[in-house]
Amino acid sequence: MLPERVRSLGILAIVTLVAAPAVWSAPRAQTGDGVRIGIIDVQRVFTDAKAAKSVRGEMDNIRRQFQEDVRAQERKLRDSARQLMEQKVLLSEQEFSRRRRALEDEGRRAQTAVRERKQKLDRAFSRTRNVIMKDLVAVTRDLRKSRDIDIVLEKRDVFLAVSTLDLTPEIIKLLDKRLPKVALQLDDSGSDKGKEKGKR
Repeated sequence: MLPERVRSLGILAIVTLVAAPAVWSAPRAQTGDGVRIGIIDVQRVFTDAKAAKSVRGEMDNIRRQFQEDVRAQERKLRDSARQLMEQKVLLSEQEFSRRRRALEDEGRRAQTAVRERKQKLDRAFSRTRNVIMKDLVAVTRDLRKSRDIDIVLEKRDVFLAVSTLDLTPEIIKLLDKRLPKVALQLDDSGSDKGKEKGKR
Protein backbone atom coordinates (compact mmCIF):
# COMPACT_ATOMS: atom_id res chain seq x y z
CA MET A 1 0.00 0.00 0.00
CA LEU A 2 1.06 3.62 -0.47
CA PRO A 3 2.48 5.51 2.53
CA GLU A 4 -0.05 7.48 4.58
CA ARG A 5 1.53 10.78 3.44
CA VAL A 6 0.75 9.99 -0.18
CA ARG A 7 -2.80 8.79 0.51
CA SER A 8 -3.54 12.08 2.28
CA LEU A 9 -2.53 14.33 -0.63
CA GLY A 10 -4.99 16.99 -1.79
CA ILE A 11 -7.34 17.23 -4.73
CA LEU A 12 -4.70 16.62 -7.39
CA ALA A 13 -3.70 13.27 -5.92
CA ILE A 14 -6.18 11.43 -8.11
CA VAL A 15 -5.91 7.84 -7.01
CA THR A 16 -7.45 4.74 -8.56
CA LEU A 17 -5.13 2.06 -7.28
CA VAL A 18 -5.58 -1.65 -7.78
CA ALA A 19 -4.38 -4.18 -5.25
CA ALA A 20 -0.68 -3.93 -6.00
CA PRO A 21 2.50 -2.78 -4.21
CA ALA A 22 3.55 0.85 -4.66
CA VAL A 23 6.66 1.41 -6.78
CA TRP A 24 7.72 5.03 -6.46
CA SER A 25 10.28 4.86 -9.27
CA ALA A 26 7.85 3.36 -11.77
CA PRO A 27 7.71 5.34 -15.05
CA ARG A 28 4.40 6.17 -16.68
CA ALA A 29 4.90 3.53 -19.34
CA GLN A 30 5.45 0.70 -16.90
CA THR A 31 3.44 -2.46 -17.41
CA GLY A 32 2.76 -5.27 -15.01
CA ASP A 33 1.78 -4.85 -11.38
CA GLY A 34 3.62 -1.55 -10.70
CA VAL A 35 1.81 1.68 -9.96
CA ARG A 36 1.94 4.24 -12.79
CA ILE A 37 2.76 7.73 -11.58
CA GLY A 38 2.66 11.20 -13.10
CA ILE A 39 3.83 14.52 -11.68
CA ILE A 40 2.41 18.03 -12.14
CA ASP A 41 4.03 21.33 -11.22
CA VAL A 42 0.97 23.33 -10.13
CA GLN A 43 3.00 26.47 -9.50
CA ARG A 44 4.27 26.38 -13.08
CA VAL A 45 0.72 25.92 -14.36
CA PHE A 46 -0.41 29.04 -12.52
CA THR A 47 2.55 30.90 -14.01
CA ASP A 48 2.50 29.73 -17.62
CA ALA A 49 -1.15 28.84 -18.40
CA LYS A 50 -3.04 31.32 -20.59
CA ALA A 51 -5.90 31.66 -18.10
CA ALA A 52 -3.53 32.65 -15.30
CA LYS A 53 -1.70 35.12 -17.53
CA SER A 54 -4.97 36.64 -18.71
CA VAL A 55 -5.92 37.79 -15.21
CA ARG A 56 -2.49 38.39 -13.66
CA GLY A 57 -2.14 41.96 -14.95
CA GLU A 58 -5.55 42.95 -13.58
CA MET A 59 -4.78 41.39 -10.22
CA ASP A 60 -1.43 43.20 -10.03
CA ASN A 61 -3.08 46.53 -10.88
CA ILE A 62 -5.72 46.03 -8.17
CA ARG A 63 -3.07 45.17 -5.58
CA ARG A 64 -1.02 48.22 -6.55
CA GLN A 65 -4.05 50.54 -6.37
CA PHE A 66 -5.00 49.09 -2.99
CA GLN A 67 -1.52 49.74 -1.62
CA GLU A 68 -1.54 53.31 -2.96
CA ASP A 69 -4.94 53.98 -1.37
CA VAL A 70 -3.73 52.65 1.97
CA ARG A 71 -0.62 54.84 1.86
CA ALA A 72 -2.74 57.89 0.97
CA GLN A 73 -5.05 57.20 3.92
CA GLU A 74 -2.10 56.84 6.25
CA ARG A 75 -0.62 60.16 5.05
CA LYS A 76 -3.96 61.88 5.59
CA LEU A 77 -4.21 60.60 9.17
CA ARG A 78 -0.61 61.56 9.94
CA ASP A 79 -1.16 65.05 8.58
CA SER A 80 -4.34 65.43 10.62
CA ALA A 81 -2.55 64.28 13.77
CA ARG A 82 0.34 66.67 13.14
CA GLN A 83 -2.02 69.59 12.57
CA LEU A 84 -3.92 68.77 15.74
CA MET A 85 -0.72 68.77 17.79
CA GLU A 86 0.30 72.12 16.27
CA GLN A 87 -3.08 73.57 17.30
CA LYS A 88 -2.97 72.15 20.81
CA VAL A 89 -1.76 75.37 22.40
CA LEU A 90 -4.64 77.27 20.75
CA LEU A 91 -7.39 74.89 21.83
CA SER A 92 -9.08 74.35 25.13
CA GLU A 93 -8.43 71.04 26.82
CA GLN A 94 -12.01 69.93 26.11
CA GLU A 95 -11.83 70.89 22.42
CA PHE A 96 -8.46 69.22 21.99
CA SER A 97 -9.79 66.01 23.58
CA ARG A 98 -12.87 66.12 21.34
CA ARG A 99 -10.80 66.48 18.18
CA ARG A 100 -8.35 63.80 19.29
CA ARG A 101 -11.20 61.33 19.87
CA ALA A 102 -12.66 62.22 16.49
CA LEU A 103 -9.28 61.54 14.85
CA GLU A 104 -8.94 58.23 16.70
CA ASP A 105 -12.42 57.23 15.52
CA GLU A 106 -11.47 58.13 11.95
CA GLY A 107 -8.35 56.00 12.27
CA ARG A 108 -10.34 53.01 13.50
CA ARG A 109 -12.85 53.38 10.67
CA ALA A 110 -10.00 53.57 8.19
CA GLN A 111 -8.46 50.40 9.61
CA THR A 112 -11.77 48.59 9.39
CA ALA A 113 -12.29 49.72 5.79
CA VAL A 114 -8.80 48.60 4.80
CA ARG A 115 -9.26 45.22 6.46
CA GLU A 116 -12.65 44.63 4.80
CA ARG A 117 -11.36 45.68 1.40
CA LYS A 118 -8.34 43.40 1.72
CA GLN A 119 -10.57 40.48 2.68
CA LYS A 120 -12.80 41.17 -0.32
CA LEU A 121 -9.80 41.20 -2.66
CA ASP A 122 -8.41 38.02 -1.09
CA ARG A 123 -11.76 36.29 -1.68
CA ALA A 124 -11.81 37.53 -5.29
CA PHE A 125 -8.30 36.25 -5.96
CA SER A 126 -9.13 32.93 -4.30
CA ARG A 127 -12.32 32.50 -6.35
CA THR A 128 -10.41 33.26 -9.55
CA ARG A 129 -7.75 30.71 -8.67
CA ASN A 130 -10.47 28.16 -7.91
CA VAL A 131 -11.99 28.67 -11.36
CA ILE A 132 -8.64 27.79 -12.94
CA MET A 133 -8.05 24.95 -10.47
CA LYS A 134 -11.40 23.36 -11.29
CA ASP A 135 -10.46 23.05 -14.95
CA LEU A 136 -6.90 22.06 -14.07
CA VAL A 137 -8.26 19.10 -12.11
CA ALA A 138 -10.57 18.20 -15.01
CA VAL A 139 -7.84 18.12 -17.66
CA THR A 140 -5.51 16.27 -15.28
CA ARG A 141 -8.20 13.66 -14.66
CA ASP A 142 -8.79 13.24 -18.39
CA LEU A 143 -5.08 12.87 -19.09
CA ARG A 144 -4.69 10.38 -16.25
CA LYS A 145 -7.44 8.22 -17.72
CA SER A 146 -6.13 8.43 -21.27
CA ARG A 147 -2.60 7.47 -20.14
CA ASP A 148 -3.84 4.83 -17.70
CA ILE A 149 -1.97 6.54 -14.85
CA ASP A 150 -2.81 5.47 -11.31
CA ILE A 151 -1.80 8.58 -9.38
CA VAL A 152 -0.82 12.19 -10.15
CA LEU A 153 1.32 13.93 -7.55
CA GLU A 154 2.21 17.57 -7.08
CA LYS A 155 5.88 18.30 -7.76
CA ARG A 156 6.35 19.91 -4.32
CA ASP A 157 5.53 16.54 -2.71
CA VAL A 158 8.16 14.63 -4.72
CA PHE A 159 11.77 14.60 -3.56
CA LEU A 160 13.33 12.95 -6.63
CA ALA A 161 11.87 11.72 -9.90
CA VAL A 162 12.84 11.14 -13.53
CA SER A 163 11.78 13.87 -15.95
CA THR A 164 9.63 11.49 -17.98
CA LEU A 165 7.08 11.51 -15.15
CA ASP A 166 6.40 15.24 -15.63
CA LEU A 167 2.95 15.84 -17.13
CA THR A 168 3.06 19.62 -16.70
CA PRO A 169 3.75 20.76 -20.30
CA GLU A 170 0.97 18.60 -21.70
CA ILE A 171 -1.45 19.62 -18.97
CA ILE A 172 -0.77 23.30 -19.69
CA LYS A 173 -1.56 22.74 -23.37
CA LEU A 174 -4.82 20.99 -22.49
CA LEU A 175 -5.76 23.68 -19.98
CA ASP A 176 -5.00 26.44 -22.50
CA LYS A 177 -7.38 24.79 -24.94
CA ARG A 178 -10.10 24.25 -22.36
CA LEU A 179 -9.78 27.60 -20.54
CA PRO A 180 -7.80 30.19 -22.50
CA LYS A 181 -9.09 33.14 -20.47
CA VAL A 182 -10.80 33.84 -17.16
CA ALA A 183 -12.29 37.00 -15.65
CA LEU A 184 -11.40 38.18 -12.17
CA GLN A 185 -14.15 36.98 -9.82
CA LEU A 186 -14.85 40.22 -7.96
CA ASP A 187 -18.29 39.25 -6.61
CA ASP A 188 -19.77 36.23 -4.85
CA SER A 189 -21.70 34.94 -7.85
CA GLY A 190 -21.16 31.51 -9.33
CA SER A 191 -17.59 30.48 -9.96
CA ASP A 192 -18.27 29.88 -13.66
CA LYS A 193 -19.04 33.55 -14.30
CA GLY A 194 -16.58 35.20 -16.64
CA LYS A 195 -15.05 31.97 -17.90
CA GLU A 196 -14.21 31.77 -21.56
CA LYS A 197 -14.01 28.19 -22.69
CA GLY A 198 -11.95 27.08 -25.64
CA LYS A 199 -13.08 24.53 -28.14
CA ARG A 200 -12.69 20.96 -26.97
